[in-house]
Amino acid sequence: MSRLFCVVVSFNPNIEYFKKVLFGILENEVSVVVVDNGSENISEIIEFLPTSVDLLSLGANVGIAKAQNLGIKNAFDAGAEYIWLSDQDTIYPSNFAFEMMSVISSAEDDGLVVGAIGPSFFELNRQRVEAFVRFSPWSRRFQPEKGLNKVAHLIASGMIISKKAFQAIGPKREDLFIDWVDLEWCWRANAKGYQVYGTGDVIIEHNLGDLMVKVANKQISIRSPFRHYFIIRNGLYLCLHDNLLPFPVRGHYFFRTLLFAISYPMLSPSKKWQHLKVNVLGLWHGIIGRLGPKP
Repeated sequence: MSRLFCVVVSFNPNIEYFKKVLFGILENEVSVVVVDNGSENISEIIEFLPTSVDLLSLGANVGIAKAQNLGIKNAFDAGAEYIWLSDQDTIYPSNFAFEMMSVISSAEDDGLVVGAIGPSFFELNRQRVEAFVRFSPWSRRFQPEKGLNKVAHLIASGMIISKKAFQAIGPKREDLFIDWVDLEWCWRANAKGYQVYGTGDVIIEHNLGDLMVKVANKQISIRSPFRHYFIIRNGLYLCLHDNLLPFPVRGHYFFRTLLFAISYPMLSPSKKWQHLKVNVLGLWHGIIGRLGPKP
């Protein structure tokens, strides 16, 4: 599948697990570009990478958005017509590329204006197939159905984007740095008339968070204070300063972000004071619209 390139972003990966991820991707017989965001264990990554894999070693953490944009540009320059995005902790079946490209070809043959298509995913911590989301007009979760499902957004892993759509919609927003990046891009795609779809016919295995804390009958994903800063800052910013979201959805995510800001310090098993400080900073920067890397 010479026209499909997989762009994988890495940052301090668990080497043994990353090997499993990467060799699983290579079993799909696609060209692979690894964009490393300044991993401390870059020498170990270089040691096991096959010569067929292109490595862009950035030397510093420039954020997921810029890393994706650089990897996508590299792939387009090498002749890619479609981009398969992945992170470092997603496991794919060996027929993933074939099945997804079949879905895309069928959608394009039917005349659909496709922004991106992504698979369903089995979340390893929660041990369940995660729901898709659509706006109607509220944010509504629903279980993947067979065939194509119109969705509001997708996770990055497994998302496939055509060169034509990416050029029309534009690159990922680098000022968001990390978190909400792929959601914002999908919202922008839908707003420009390029529908984003999830398929219920292909399933991958994905790990959403570092730690799961059970509250009542729900499992909450707890990440590092570094990640929580961006989750809260970018969520609040997109609700207050961006016009891509319908007003009811904007209200939904606004109150959800405030709830996260309160709950993360309480639910985190350690570094509670650090979580509280970055959450307050994230709220303030979201309100005033200060983006970019964490100061």
